[in-house]
Amino acid sequence: MATTLEKLASIAATLPDTEQLALLRIAETMAMHPALRAALTAPSDDEPMTEEERRAISQAIADPRPSIDHVELLREFGVL
Repeated sequence: MATTLEKLASIAATLPDTEQLALLRIAETMAMHPALRAALTAPSDDEPMTEEERRAISQAIADPRPSIDHVELLREFGVL
């Protein structure tokens, strides 16, 4: 009786090169860390951006410096 890996190899051998490449990509995706796989395969955010979000993005692009002091941030998270 063939192992799962042998069955997979047998099926892959019958496929054209382009489909073998697709099978390889699927296998590589499945072999990734679950969190990375989830992030890469998550659907796109289709919720429209609000005007407030647009302004915040524009402001961050115009002035990429942090808007909060590093020490203040540490205090906020209870590190200091």
